Amino acid sequence: MGKDRKIDCDEFNLLPLEERVEFVLKNHYAPDGAILDYADFHEAQLGKVKLKKARLCEADFWGAKLQKSDFEGSDLSNAQLQGADLWKADLRNCILKGADLHVTNLEDADLTNSALDGANLRKT
Repeated sequence: MGKDRKIDCDEFNLLPLEERVEFVLKNHYAPDGAILDYADFHEAQLGKVKLKKARLCEADFWGAKLQKSDFEGSDLSNAQLQGADLWKADLRNCILKGADLHVTNLEDADLTNSALDGANLRKT
């Protein structure tokens, strides 16, 4: 898929997971409502990525660069975010239940109205 190609959510969600991940890595966005459960973004360079209202349950963002990214309204339940850089990220209205945010940079991130039940927020 070309970098300039737009794709709607239904078409996107029909793609195999590996192609959806590749699309996000290449284009730095997914259509609102994208399903990316179990996606591997381990150490990805995804600053300013747009993943609004996405389902990212158990996705792996370990060590990823996600500065100024937009996750508004996304479900990141049980996601692996340890060591990720979420500086100035928009995490408003997100579900982060059980997410691992151990040593994650959340400086200036907006977590307004986000659910953090059972999330690991330890710094050390």
